[in-house]
Amino acid sequence: MSTYKELFGKYVQSIASDPTTAVAEGQVWYNTTSNTFKSLLSAGAWSAGGNLGSARTNGCAGGLQNSALYAGGGSPGGATELYNGTAWTGSGAMNTNRFGHRGAGTQTSYIMAGNDPSNVAESFNGSSWTTETTYPASVSQIGAAGTDAAAVFFAGGTPITATVYWNGSSWSDQSVANQGGAANNGPMGASQSDALFLSGTSLGSPALIGRTQIWNGSSWSTEGTASLQMDSRMNMSQSSTYAVSAGGRSPYSVVTELFDGSTWSTTTSLTTAQAAGGGAGSASSGLTFGGNYPGSPDVYNGTQEWDVSTSVAVAASWSSAGNLVNTRDSLMTAAQATQPAAFVFGGHNNSGTLTFSEAYNGTAWTATNALPVSKQLGGGAGTQAAALCFGGESSPPSVTRDTTETWDGSNWTAVAAPGGTLGTGRFAAGSAGTQGAALMFGGNASGATANSEEWNGSSWTEGNNMTRGTTGSQDICGAGIQTSALAMGGTSPSFVYSTTEEYDGTSWSGGGGLNTARRRAAAAASTVDAGLCFGGLASPGSGQTAAAELYDGTSWTNTASMGTARYYLGGSGATQGDGFAMGGLLTGAASSFTNKTEEFTAADPSALNIKTLTTS
Repeated sequence: MSTYKELFGKYVQSIASDPTTAVAEGQVWYNTTSNTFKSLLSAGAWSAGGNLGSARTNGCAGGLQNSALYAGGGSPGGATELYNGTAWTGSGAMNTNRFGHRGAGTQTSYIMAGNDPSNVAESFNGSSWTTETTYPASVSQIGAAGTDAAAVFFAGGTPITATVYWNGSSWSDQSVANQGGAANNGPMGASQSDALFLSGTSLGSPALIGRTQIWNGSSWSTEGTASLQMDSRMNMSQSSTYAVSAGGRSPYSVVTELFDGSTWSTTTSLTTAQAAGGGAGSASSGLTFGGNYPGSPDVYNGTQEWDVSTSVAVAASWSSAGNLVNTRDSLMTAAQATQPAAFVFGGHNNSGTLTFSEAYNGTAWTATNALPVSKQLGGGAGTQAAALCFGGESSPPSVTRDTTETWDGSNWTAVAAPGGTLGTGRFAAGSAGTQGAALMFGGNASGATANSEEWNGSSWTEGNNMTRGTTGSQDICGAGIQTSALAMGGTSPSFVYSTTEEYDGTSWSGGGGLNTARRRAAAAASTVDAGLCFGGLASPGSGQTAAAELYDGTSWTNTASMGTARYYLGGSGATQGDGFAMGGLLTGAASSFTNKTEEFTAADPSALNIKTLTTS
């Protein structure tokens, strides 16, 4: 297998912010501020634009999507129209009616040559045309790219193979031959030194239809063949490395193809089959207009606009958040709290079990009022403004707790017995839900237990047992809400489990197994169809893990690993993409308590694992 460096000759660029200039589709970079790998994705779509005043075919075209030019062609052969992004308006007519001519430039500064009479050239200033020095050869269906002051013209339907420069006032033959062709020798390109020629109807053998050639300012090179080999296509381009060609005929086509500098690929189709019309704009924001189509009469007056919407795909990742004020493991969390408003309480360090509570504001942790009793390995539910703590263990000496405490955003209050008392006091259990509708399941109650209990805001009620029984019911983690919860992992004295169970508000059922069996892990979830499990102690005997997995209601998929492997950590998140890892143990040593916290960012819109990118 190959690394990214070996494949592409360089490492992924690291930058502090996303690029502010245009980047090519597929470009990859690492944002050092958000600690995320990103890649640019794009999707193109066609939509209807304003109709031409006169339907015609084989005119000359140029400009941008919101400032395009179409002149000559068909009948009337000298008419000029300008597009403002919405509608076409008439402008000054060409001095000579013509058909099959081509040009380069903008709506207000344009040079054209070719056909009727075939070597006469004209320039346009935005309102009127001026006859220029004649082109050095008689041509039709010519190709052109660049500006009115620095253009390159090439090929032609005779066929002509010359490559000719225009400098704003005169022509010069570059004495470099291009493979000729005819009908719609597709011109694309940004400048005199960056042009692309997509060959149309062949006039020789071997066939040249669809052949792609690149001009670099001094020579031509052949770079692949279009997938759809037909003539009279319409073209848009920013450069020879990123181009769009659409339509064509024999028969009329709606096919659109993208060029990446070496190969063509099919993308979103035209809304109407079209051929021999004009193309303007760029590969990301362009349009086609006029030409022919399979109608009666077959001359087309329609405009179709091409727009590419871009999005940055963010690879799933974990990023460092602020450190806890109090280093600890076995802490409890408000399970439905979000990343900018996380909340932790209790836990354990070298001092024993703790009462400390802390709130997160998206940047830093702040100590808040403490629990009325020290606890570790208990259950947690709710949010930063309305949390619930229940069960757990206090030490030394070791005492299993059955109490419940509520948090109102400022203070903890112990819920009086009997309502606040669990039916089964326990620790190392799973939990889920909100302050008014919580769930506790599994755990250690002087031995493993598989029962579950529901909280209704004032008291606990016995629920149905987990399907696993007492096997692997300790050291599990849970997430979700009371009516749609997940239980993951777990341990028995001799084994670590990958077991997943789903709760529907009444009963438990089996789900897909974790890829990494684990205990003492953490999780986040909105429902049983969208879960995240991370950290823990892996099996068999492989120690703490940084591995994270996503659940879709059926199966688990590996995602980006945490930056720090840990177990006995706290975890929260109201959604799959809002996971937060807090504290924990780094190793089995007493000195390995950590105060590090991490935030999970889900892949958007799709996962991109650059670190493991290979040829296989």
